[in-house]
Amino acid sequence: MTGAIQEEEPAGWNPEASGTRVRLRDNPGRQGTTTGRVKKAGTFLLVEVDFGPNEKQYKRYELLEPIAEEAQIFDLLEGGSFGGPSDLRRVLTFEKIKGELTNVFYSMEASNTDFYPHQFKPVMRLSNPRSAGC
Repeated sequence: MTGAIQEEEPAGWNPEASGTRVRLRDNPGRQGTTTGRVKKAGTFLLVEVDFGPNEKQYKRYELLEPIAEEAQIFDLLEGGSFGGPSDLRRVLTFEKIKGELTNVFYSMEASNTDFYPHQFKPVMRLSNPRSAGC
């Protein structure tokens, strides 16, 4: 089977090598490591990728690309490696939440997060302990 794999390696990486860090071409934010297991499904070569705890999936070899070691942000932009809309939403929400407390209150309306009064009761108890009956 190794001979057949060698013929289908236009990208230049060995799918039978375990521990190779790869990502999905259409979703660069989805990264994992190869396990070294491969199988054929018709004309497609499938490579098993470990995406995390209890999440091993077979993905088509053509849909995977190896991750270059320590790529700089400008190199990724030049190569056209962008995430999807969900990656952008996740990063923006993280940046809003990690800011100062006043910035969080100003940016509450900028996301699709619903805030309800019962979520702030523990904060009110901490800020005003006399009203809690202490």
